[in-house]
Amino acid sequence: MSGAKILIVEDDPGVRRVLEFRLKASGNSVTAVESGRDALAILEREQFDIVLTDLCMPGMDGIALLKEVKRLRPDVQVIILTAYGTIDTAIEALRDAQAFDYLSKPVDVDALNSRIQAALAARSEQVLVSKAKSGRFQTAVADDPESVDPLTGFPGADSLRRAVCCLIGRSARARRRFPIVMLDVDHFSYFKLLNGKREGDHLLAELAALIRQNIRKGDFVFRIGEDRFAIILQELDDKGAEAIADRIRGCVARYVFQGGEKQPLGRVTVSVGVSMWDGETMDAETVIGEAVDALEKAKDDGRNLTRTMRIYREVMRDSIGRRTGGEA
Repeated sequence: MSGAKILIVEDDPGVRRVLEFRLKASGNSVTAVESGRDALAILEREQFDIVLTDLCMPGMDGIALLKEVKRLRPDVQVIILTAYGTIDTAIEALRDAQAFDYLSKPVDVDALNSRIQAALAARSEQVLVSKAKSGRFQTAVADDPESVDPLTGFPGADSLRRAVCCLIGRSARARRRFPIVMLDVDHFSYFKLLNGKREGDHLLAELAALIRQNIRKGDFVFRIGEDRFAIILQELDDKGAEAIADRIRGCVARYVFQGGEKQPLGRVTVSVGVSMWDGETMDAETVIGEAVDALEKAKDDGRNLTRTMRIYREVMRDSIGRRTGGEA
């Protein structure tokens, strides 16, 4: 269920009733009106996530309504419903008037639900970027609705993505890059098998404390898997991020965890990956994914290591260059 708050604007009562019924059945909160004027009156006093409007209506048409919605509620996403003969007009609305998307009539419900999910994601990202541009990155993270992990006190994977989206918005304006550190416990499943879940939880709680001791005020930590953590390091270049990442790794390797002597490496260790937002084109999924790739590289190379995507790219580029040169 999408759980969106949707305002339907459709002058045809039959189409309006069907849309309202189908969207409510999908778990949305739905209000339906027959005209653009009625829609604006409601938008004056209520907040909605999405406005779903017909393009051709008497009085105020869908394009005029779209422009008023964007003036009144810039963060609301607008999806336009259009008949076949007016698709070109709908496409112009996407380009010129900031509509999120359009759907042709008769409306396919599955396609509509898919567009709603995408619009919700876009709205969430837009709100976070707006907070970032106003300097409220900490508020954006703290206000995340996802519950905090009770074992470590860290927010989870959804919070990480939202925070990265937020920081991209702020960093893009300031033309600054930022790093993400990704780490997890080497052979954690083996540790739990030998020592039990309780000791495994105790290890993770102690690891969370070690991470806190080795980062700075203003950095953010997330628990994004059973034994996987991500850290957003603000105001650091890649070399500074590597230094902090390797400091955490070394601190964990030196710490005496109960039962750690039974691990394959003779102690509890972590593998660490570092990625850097490029300051231009990378989205949240890409920069997080590159941190995961660097972490997997650390594991492939023997564990208890720190690897950075920057260095990994340079190695791969040199290797490809040598192979290409050899073939020539």
